[in-house]
Amino acid sequence: FFSFHKCAFAQTWPFTTPQGLFTLNQAVAAAIQSSPTLKESRLKTGVSEAKIISTKTLINPYFTFQTDIDEKTYAFGLTRTFIPPRLYKYQQKIARLNNEIEKLEVQKEEFDISFQARIAYIDYYNAVEILKTYKEIREERKNILEKSQKRIKIGKIKQSDIIFLESNILNMTGNIEQAKHKVIAAKHELERSLNKKLEESTEPQPPEEFPPAIEKEIGKDISENKDIKIEKLTQLALKSRPLMLEARKSIEMAGHEREISLLSRVPILILAAGAILDLDNNDYGAFINGQIELPIFERNQGPIKEAKSKVEYAKEHEKTLGNEIKQEVRASYNDLIAAKETLNEYKTVILPKNDEIRKKAVEYFYRDEFPISQLISIEKTYMDIKITYLDVLKQYQLSVGTLEKYVGVSHKEPIENQQNNAKIEIHPQTPIEPPIP
Repeated sequence: FFSFHKCAFAQTWPFTTPQGLFTLNQAVAAAIQSSPTLKESRLKTGVSEAKIISTKTLINPYFTFQTDIDEKTYAFGLTRTFIPPRLYKYQQKIARLNNEIEKLEVQKEEFDISFQARIAYIDYYNAVEILKTYKEIREERKNILEKSQKRIKIGKIKQSDIIFLESNILNMTGNIEQAKHKVIAAKHELERSLNKKLEESTEPQPPEEFPPAIEKEIGKDISENKDIKIEKLTQLALKSRPLMLEARKSIEMAGHEREISLLSRVPILILAAGAILDLDNNDYGAFINGQIELPIFERNQGPIKEAKSKVEYAKEHEKTLGNEIKQEVRASYNDLIAAKETLNEYKTVILPKNDEIRKKAVEYFYRDEFPISQLISIEKTYMDIKITYLDVLKQYQLSVGTLEKYVGVSHKEPIENQQNNAKIEIHPQTPIEPPIP
């Protein structure tokens, strides 16, 4: 899945908008659509579907032939093995369940790939936003430097402040170069997750805040009636999570295996019938031979006990899994609430205040009420807060992805249903560069 080859790149990118905008939903859908491991797993389900056909087929009869050359006697006929019809029925049910379990395994892989794509997208988005912030600060400092050089002539600023400011601009230029490298690395990681190469102009958009499938169940306000919503999501998880569905099918399969082990005590009948020709005496006749096992010593005791134990284990495993799912949903929901509250605090209070303080600091500097060193310190705090916000945003998205995975609902949106599905050409030989705002 994480292998990176030129041959893996498609020639078109079938779901970005004409402006090159790229969303989290699109990233998740693309990762699921183009994943080689998922394609392989889906093909594997075809093998188990073929086994269903095999279980419907009766055992072929054998043609038997025997001769005595000296006596000129010939015997020929058919030999047939008779198995209890119910045995075929349970074998077919087991084959179908195996196929359904393999399809559930594919769904579990989809959730894992979706989660990895979410992480890769957030890392790329954050890297781009950090690069934008560094560039914004450098441009601001260049403007301050230009105006400060004019003010030095009238004695309102010292030459040492100019040198200090130039040093900070140089340091910020170094930060920008490092940020560019991180954008390239994050973009490569996202491309590996998507198994596609993004166009140079691709611009990641702010990630969607809440998965539509979960919002449909509980609404946008996750804090209100928390216990009721946790219970609702828990019931949804117990009903639709692939891991739980797989456990229920394992119980059903263990029951069928138990029935097969009980039916296997019934002896299998092998019957042969045919004709006998005696050419010396110009005579003919018929024969019937039968063979049946006598269950005197071996009566399938071991497999029967093993099958019963599997049924008990499968039922107990379902109960254990149900308890684990309840705990996982509750814990992940509480984590999501905490992450959401922190994110809202940054959006509504910290970030606006951060912008306000920075603007005032620049204003006071031009009014000679603020030394250059304090302005640089405030701008450093401004950057730190924005970078911390991006970390908070990532933690929130990880909480969303974890809850999706534990509940068993997907964040993905089918590519064919997304708007603005214009095609953008992909050129594998083009060197990857970060988007420059």
